[in-house]
Amino acid sequence: AAGEGTTFGQFDTERLEIILFKKHNIATFFHEFAHFHLEILTREYREGKATKQDIADLTTIALWAGYDSLDDYANKLEGATSVEDLDRRRKAHEAFAYSFEQYLYTGEAPTVGLRKVFRRIATWFAQIYGGEDGIKNRLNLAYKDETRSEEHPNGENLPCLTPEVVAVMDRLLASEEEIDNKLRQDAI
Repeated sequence: AAGEGTTFGQFDTERLEIILFKKHNIATFFHEFAHFHLEILTREYREGKATKQDIADLTTIALWAGYDSLDDYANKLEGATSVEDLDRRRKAHEAFAYSFEQYLYTGEAPTVGLRKVFRRIATWFAQIYGGEDGIKNRLNLAYKDETRSEEHPNGENLPCLTPEVVAVMDRLLASEEEIDNKLRQDAI
């Protein structure tokens, strides 16, 4: 995770390890955790171990992040090193990780049991980013930094959170049964 020219942490895709640097904050952990989750989904898909829901979730993320298809995102190019492979998938990784921070900031927990946790996280993120406008602006700027290229010299804008991507993030933290229970309670 990065911000204002400082790197706070990183995720090692080879060892599946979250690394927090000296100046990390709570947002750093959640950002790197999102990388971890996306990498696990990608590996399971590549190894033929992904469930139908995992494939659907990974497809949602790939299309939302601007890839033409799940295979366009997930298939490793022949002869590519692990660094080249990750660079090709970086856009989806960063979009998912920065958007996961935004998702947590909303305070909209996927289960009743997580409501207090989400409120606490939202409070922490507000202190880090300075409120809703601050989090959207700072995460978008960080994403633009991550996506600078010859084609996009100023970087790209962070994709907007869609209901489909929010549902993927909900399933990251809760079972379908827990999510359904919360929706029933909210309807009362």
